[in-house]
Amino acid sequence: MAHFNTAGAARPPRPVLDAVLGQMQEEAEIGGYEAAAAAASQSQGTYQAIARLLGCAPDEIALVE
Repeated sequence: MAHFNTAGAARPPRPVLDAVLGQMQEEAEIGGYEAAAAAASQSQGTYQAIARLLGCAPDEIALVE
């Protein structure tokens, strides 16, 4: 099991900051549920990319807050 909990260890890279701020802007404009639905395909790509990186299946990946 790998646990990647280093989010508070350093400043976020610019692409991460841009993604977070973009999502917040989207939520402000169209609402949280609608923005989450619009971003759903991106999160599916995240599961697939992490699974490829770790050599496992996407359903073996758990992303949590």
